[in-house]
Amino acid sequence: IGRGKRGRRAYAFDDIAVTSGRIHIVRDRDGRMNIPESSQTPSGEPAALDIRRLSAPRLLIDFADAQSDMAVTIPGLTLDIGKDRGRVALNAPATIRVARRRTRVTSLDGDVAFDGRALKLSSVSLRADEGSLQVDGTVSLLVRDPSLDVRAAGTADLERLASWGIEAGERPRGSLAFDVRAQGRFTDAVADVHATAAR
Repeated sequence: IGRGKRGRRAYAFDDIAVTSGRIHIVRDRDGRMNIPESSQTPSGEPAALDIRRLSAPRLLIDFADAQSDMAVTIPGLTLDIGKDRGRVALNAPATIRVARRRTRVTSLDGDVAFDGRALKLSSVSLRADEGSLQVDGTVSLLVRDPSLDVRAAGTADLERLASWGIEAGERPRGSLAFDVRAQGRFTDAVADVHATAAR
């Protein structure tokens, strides 16, 4: 344990291992959540999270939001994250539901590292019923102004993608190739989107 800026304590961990862990987050129709809210208003640069390695081989995650009628269930996720290298992988298909629509994320795999402030993604591939993509970039979290610099490229099935917004009637068909670069602070990030469709 050391001292950070402004005399705050700084903690360092060699290894944190989570066995058969579960993250369960719920928000009701009034916006109340089952996790405590901070009573302090953050100011200045937050302390870095000094963890040499975090491992969670069978992490279960479920999130239910009654306000937006949305639910996410991840029955098994493997995390093995270090400061310079690491990996994230889906052990079993995840499901995402919004109102009456539902999709599956069948695979998630790639390189992930966390240096104490930023999450670094490299060749993180994701496949869902609607298509697939690969993500590379950095998400800065424990900084004064959280930000991201991320590129995502992939393909999507137009008909399946359109079904989320068009319940009845004719839907576009074919495939969509996209390349998105998102940059900036979380509050005002901008995205440069390139897309081409083929029948």
